[in-house]
Amino acid sequence: MASIFTSTPARYPESNSEPECGMSEKEIARIDAAMNNLANLMREQSRTLNKVLITLTKTQTIQVSNSKRIDKLESDKIGLVLLIFGPVIAVAVAALKVM
Repeated sequence: MASIFTSTPARYPESNSEPECGMSEKEIARIDAAMNNLANLMREQSRTLNKVLITLTKTQTIQVSNSKRIDKLESDKIGLVLLIFGPVIAVAVAALKVM
């Protein structure tokens, strides 16, 4: 059985006869259909990967935004604690000075 991977390309005569590589038109049609299916699958995979990339980018953007919001809330919480305990500490220090 001859290999289809030869160093010289197969030549197709002008007539409708089989190509010189010995493959029938049915085999060629089967291979052509398989290659078309593979190309379609690769296009679908590319579209899916593009959608995944877009989703990941959106997710990353949301995570960065949420991280900034959390940092702001934490700093606001620290400010609130200082605002509450500041006067308490000031009163305690003033009471100690009076004693």
